[in-house]
Amino acid sequence: MAELTKRINEILRSRGETSVSDSRVIGWKLRRLGLPRERNSDGMRLRFSRQIRRQIHELARKFQLNLRTFEDCPDCK
Repeated sequence: MAELTKRINEILRSRGETSVSDSRVIGWKLRRLGLPRERNSDGMRLRFSRQIRRQIHELARKFQLNLRTFEDCPDCK
C-alpha cells in the first residue's frame, strides 16, 4: 500500500493537486471501489491477481479514463 500510495500522490501532484493522501485513505477508497486488500507481515497490500486486473480495467472504462493500452493485455481490448 505504501508504494501504491506514493504513486497515487505523485500522479495527483502532477495534475495540480496540493493535498496528499495517506495509505489508510487510499485503502478505504480501494475498498469502496470493490478492490480487496489483504494483510501480510508488512501491513495491507493489493495483490494484482487476474481478477483484480480485470476489475481495474472495468473501472477505467466505467469512469471513461483515457489510458494507454497494451497489445499483449487481454483486458485492454
